[in-house]
Amino acid sequence: MLLFDSPSFTIFHKQEQNWLHVELRGTHTPRLVEENCSLLLAAVRSTHSQKVLNDSTELLDGWAPTTPWLGQTFYPRLVEEGITSMAVLNAMDWPGRLCIQAMLRHTQQPTVQLFEFDEMTTAQQWLYTN
Repeated sequence: MLLFDSPSFTIFHKQEQNWLHVELRGTHTPRLVEENCSLLLAAVRSTHSQKVLNDSTELLDGWAPTTPWLGQTFYPRLVEEGITSMAVLNAMDWPGRLCIQAMLRHTQQPTVQLFEFDEMTTAQQWLYTN
């Protein structure tokens, strides 16, 4: 079920699996990152999902300044709301990939596994078992 859709950010609730599927596209400013994170937190609260499939394959550079905040502040908030696992599909864009790697260095919880951009099926299988 589609919960939110914009040119840069989409949230689906996969009811059968009870997880959220997030798609990130294009360049994200720090302000847009925080707005989208607020939307994701609201979706977690309303669906009671425990897992997130984060598809960052089309994500571009621009959000590097927010990587510490994401890993140290936002991800712990997801845990507080009940998220236990997140599968992240890596960006095809090299600067975007570097941002994802930097964010993961700041992340202690939830359990996050990084997958290459063409490994959607593998990421989904990992979420089933974690």
